[in-house]
Amino acid sequence: MNATVTRIVELMFQDVEMTEEVQAIRDEVMNNCQERFDDLLARGLSEDEAVSAVVESLEGMKEVLAGYPRKELPDEDDEEDEDDDEEEDDDEEEDEDEGNEVIYSAQGVNQVAVELLSECLEVGISDDNKIHVIADEDIWPQLKVNVAGGVLRIDRFSDKESDGIGKENRGFNFHMKIKDDDGKYQHVDVGSVIGDTMIKISKAKLNHTEMKDQELNSIIKNATEKIGSFFKNWNMNTQIGDDTVILLLPAEPRLMLSAQTTSGDVSVEDAALSELRIMTLSGDISVAGMAGELDRCEIKSTSGDVDIEDTKSLELRVSTISGDVDARIPEKHEMAHCTLKSTSGDLTLDGNVMVGEIASISGDLDVRGRIVRLNTQSTSGDITVRAEMDDMNFSTINGDVEVNVCRAAKNKCSVTGKSTSGDIIIRLPEDEAHVQAKSTFGDVRIGQSLELNNDSDFIITATSMNGDITIK
Repeated sequence: MNATVTRIVELMFQDVEMTEEVQAIRDEVMNNCQERFDDLLARGLSEDEAVSAVVESLEGMKEVLAGYPRKELPDEDDEEDEDDDEEEDDDEEEDEDEGNEVIYSAQGVNQVAVELLSECLEVGISDDNKIHVIADEDIWPQLKVNVAGGVLRIDRFSDKESDGIGKENRGFNFHMKIKDDDGKYQHVDVGSVIGDTMIKISKAKLNHTEMKDQELNSIIKNATEKIGSFFKNWNMNTQIGDDTVILLLPAEPRLMLSAQTTSGDVSVEDAALSELRIMTLSGDISVAGMAGELDRCEIKSTSGDVDIEDTKSLELRVSTISGDVDARIPEKHEMAHCTLKSTSGDLTLDGNVMVGEIASISGDLDVRGRIVRLNTQSTSGDITVRAEMDDMNFSTINGDVEVNVCRAAKNKCSVTGKSTSGDIIIRLPEDEAHVQAKSTFGDVRIGQSLELNNDSDFIITATSMNGDITIK
């Protein structure tokens, strides 16, 4: 039986109360996954590809297991009794609306979907096991909050057509050409149309400029006058500031959250969720201190940075274009699958992961912790790894590679990789290894203290066209 597949199945069932029925399901799933893994290997797939296919095949099981009782913690019995009483009260309560806050019962809701523009979204946990939506006075009239089909939706736009610029123009965003710290000009998304009569400019997006509000208002006023002829009934005011929507979710039941913004930042902290999906263009994303374990966390960003800390998830997938990604997994948590991808952003992974896939074109890669199976790819970015591992594959064209193997994660350790012109340095914790290294035009250096042994548990295979290779 494959140890990685076994651990993935165990992680899926670890929070479910192990009744005879659940045990039978677990045994059947385990057998099916092992058979599927062996079948995929027989078809010519690599072990990493086979493990990834097994993980994807388990997506449907999450919904099946959601219908079974979760394991109870001994010190939470009293709290659960109180929650039961609150749920009974919820049945008799209507949704509460207090000023710029609306409160919903979580009964019958399994998903929350949020779509915003330049507004920031802050997500946390409620203290009354209900759903709270809170917003500033400026944005509150423009929000639409409703529940249908088990989904609570928070939308930025109104249903009705109005006499202003028209519904078709409300997604219009403002960009400014701003000089950064290196003296280069970049197009920055600084705001968007709010409803029918307001342009909202995000001050947070301009915090690296010394422009005063009065100067900024003058620039925006001139710009809107020039482009106003392209929109019907243009009559816009300009306001500078940062609106925030606060979403507080219950600890139970754990809901699925999907959030989408154009330029607004998204912060999720101490929330209890079953699944988290975030997508933004230029907003930064922060996920920290999640209560409990996520089944899946998926994040997509164009230019915003992504910071993930102290978050437990069975699976993590993050992709960006130019934004940096920093993912730090809790030390005692073992993640089944982690994928980080970017075009030019730097990628950092630190934690305990069964299968890790890290890839960037021009960004640097930094991997630490305990990664049982690791795949890294880069075109011109450098790859730096310091971790316990069983199997690692790396590939780069111009980037340098530095691998420090602390020790084998579970079994034997194998490091295989290639570069075109980048240098390769591999450091081992033992004084013997099975080494196959070749560089067409570069130098190959083997440390004097390293004994070459074909029967060693450390197997190193490295090739390069122009780069130097050092193994010690």
